[in-house]
Amino acid sequence: MARQDDPRYGVRPDMLMGVGEFADVNKQIAYEPLVLEQCQRIGMAALVQTMEMSAPKQSFTMIFQGTDEPFLKFAGRLTASVERQVDDFTSRDVLLTTVAKSNCNAECRKVIEALPGKPSFLQMVEACSKMGTTGGVDVCTAETVVLKDTAVHKIPLDAFGPLGDGLSAFLKGRSSTTTQGIIVHLGLVDADYTGRIYAMVSTSTPPLTIPEKTRIAQLVPFKSSVPRAESQVRGDGGFGSTGPPQVFWTDVLTKKRRSEKTCTLSLPGAMPSEIHLCGTLDTGTDVTIVSIAAWPPDWPLDPVRTPVAGLRGTKQCYVSQKLVTVMNPEGQAAIVRPPVTDTPANLWGRDALATWGVRMGTDF
Repeated sequence: MARQDDPRYGVRPDMLMGVGEFADVNKQIAYEPLVLEQCQRIGMAALVQTMEMSAPKQSFTMIFQGTDEPFLKFAGRLTASVERQVDDFTSRDVLLTTVAKSNCNAECRKVIEALPGKPSFLQMVEACSKMGTTGGVDVCTAETVVLKDTAVHKIPLDAFGPLGDGLSAFLKGRSSTTTQGIIVHLGLVDADYTGRIYAMVSTSTPPLTIPEKTRIAQLVPFKSSVPRAESQVRGDGGFGSTGPPQVFWTDVLTKKRRSEKTCTLSLPGAMPSEIHLCGTLDTGTDVTIVSIAAWPPDWPLDPVRTPVAGLRGTKQCYVSQKLVTVMNPEGQAAIVRPPVTDTPANLWGRDALATWGVRMGTDF
């Protein structure tokens, strides 16, 4: 409020607005300079507000993150829009969290869904700002490690399970680590794993020091769609089987002696719908290979332009047009598109062995 000695003392709203008896311009120019300045400020503020009100407003619910847009930029646009349209501070936080999760792009949504509990808007921003180019969350080494040889080492990371919302994650190396001579072997973090996450790391150029807090890997979250045969909590058990000891088939594999197993191959809708084939467990074969002599004529094949080398010469090869389920004697199934060629034996390759959970080693 103006003091009595202030020139603006006694100035009424009709004077500032120039209405009524003060609509006369000659009276308005007789105002004190401070009064005229105040009239100017009020008039400009009213003009700006009128322009803002007349301009079309985009609802904050219609603000979406672009495919390649950084989450931080998207969060800034969303925050500015919510602040303009919502006055209540508590409501702003709730709306920001809800809309950011629903309107972010697919890569950021995977990261947000992997956060434990109900993350706040700031936690979303922090997590997504660490995203790599593949949508994975960068993870760092929890301590300094020296790789003194070319063996594979188990290195602790600054990440812990569970990831939340029933998500599992692939653990893969960052592209920049390869240029540093660090090899991060692909790993899998189960949805029910609790405890510190570790990476399996090696180098071809020892000795190599990896300092603490070095970003060497990324967690790429996903939700498994494979039904579980039984409910089993992994807890903090990792790098092997979890729960009570379970022994399925075991065998000794050598260069001169390889184990053979009869498996069931099924193709729904085909005639016949399933066949039983005896094959060799071949840990040196990347994929399962079926002999063309055992392949049903009505199961469709596609020719492969590049012949397969190594099967006692160079052979013409085909590949199944459809996915085939290969079930071992224990009832474990692997879904593959096997190459079919002129080979004397069927080979159960590493694609099927890995799905069956076959462990290979000398420490059983």
